[in-house]
Amino acid sequence: MWILGSPLFDFAFLLLPGAAAFCVAKAVSGHGSLTTAFLFVSMALLDSGHIYTTILRTYANPRELNSNRPYYTGVLLGSLALLFGWYAFRLPYFWSFIVYFNVYHLIRQYHGLGRWYQKLNGRNSPATRFFTYALPAAPFLLFHFRPDAVGGYYTGEELFLYRNALLYYAGLVGYAGLVAAWIGYEIWLAAVRKIWEPSRFFSVLAASTTYGLAFLFGNNVAEVLGPLQVSHAVAYFALMALSLRRTMPHFYTSAAKAAAIVVGVAFLTGGFEGGVIESYVDFQARYTQLPPDLFLAAVYGLLLTPSLAHFIIDARIWTGKHREAKLVYASPEKAAPPPVAEAKVRSA
Repeated sequence: MWILGSPLFDFAFLLLPGAAAFCVAKAVSGHGSLTTAFLFVSMALLDSGHIYTTILRTYANPRELNSNRPYYTGVLLGSLALLFGWYAFRLPYFWSFIVYFNVYHLIRQYHGLGRWYQKLNGRNSPATRFFTYALPAAPFLLFHFRPDAVGGYYTGEELFLYRNALLYYAGLVGYAGLVAAWIGYEIWLAAVRKIWEPSRFFSVLAASTTYGLAFLFGNNVAEVLGPLQVSHAVAYFALMALSLRRTMPHFYTSAAKAAAIVVGVAFLTGGFEGGVIESYVDFQARYTQLPPDLFLAAVYGLLLTPSLAHFIIDARIWTGKHREAKLVYASPEKAAPPPVAEAKVRSA
């Protein structure tokens, strides 16, 4: 079964955007203005923008906000305090923490997709959960040893790189073995146990392909980070719109309205944040060697708090234990929203 109701929609919004974005990044590589445009779309409109759409299911949803107001307040204040204090006291690895936490968050999304497909298919698969983590994580790990690896995102120095050709190529052999193990598992599942679940299979393939292309074949920031950001944000738009339609049908009265609001919020907030960063922010790689600057610490704290809060809150609203999980993760046939009038009565 398919999350969005048909293979066409799932491939278009959940499974193919990462590989498609890598192809676009390769095509525009070397063309200055086109590369800049691609980076603005992937980093500002999509990556930065999708963070703020979490507000629609939480802070802009009185029912959810009131269900645990101390938690939502604490996440914002705690994130701001952590980021402000970290930068103000010049503690090391500030940018590294942001980047590695972000990559973990991105990989977790594919894990979540895999679990969602397993639920729809009615079969739990621990092996799939392992491969959904391992196949994207392995190229990222190997990237640290790649001789021509790009240094980072904010400052170019966030990643703990150890460029070594011998370790890199030895790691590729191990990665090839991991891929072979997954293919062997799928063959065994289909041939011996007579189980063929296209949605689950392609969710693992999408994760493996996106991260393999980016970290093993990407040669610049656009080719490495662009596919990760596009695949994550486009899928997030689709899933957020779906969840809003299912949990608040009295307001999100159609799929088109939900999608338009999600994308509109993302583009407005992401575009604004991107403009602020481009005009006023200069990320400092060697910030620990600079004199304390409380104003700059406040700027970075305010700028990055939405990202950190988004990482934390996502772990709550997308869990299977969330109070609205049965609505969000229902099969498409069982998830048809109630009539608007009926929904209004229920929400009263």
